[in-house]
Amino acid sequence: AYFFFNHGKFSWGLFLYSEGVCILYAMSDEFHQLFVPGRSGSFVDVGIDSFGAAIGAFIFLLIISKQD
Repeated sequence: AYFFFNHGKFSWGLFLYSEGVCILYAMSDEFHQLFVPGRSGSFVDVGIDSFGAAIGAFIFLLIISKQD
């Protein structure tokens, strides 16, 4: 959970890296769904998943910043 912090300080680079990983995972999940009967891949779902990952990260940052 402390992945966004580099030597105790918030790092935008690490934040963007982790968000990129979440986006790639969301894209691979939607691609996988193209091969599942009754399912379809959607760019909208990739956006929703990516937005959810960003919101979760910001909530984490709010909680951590309140503890300091």
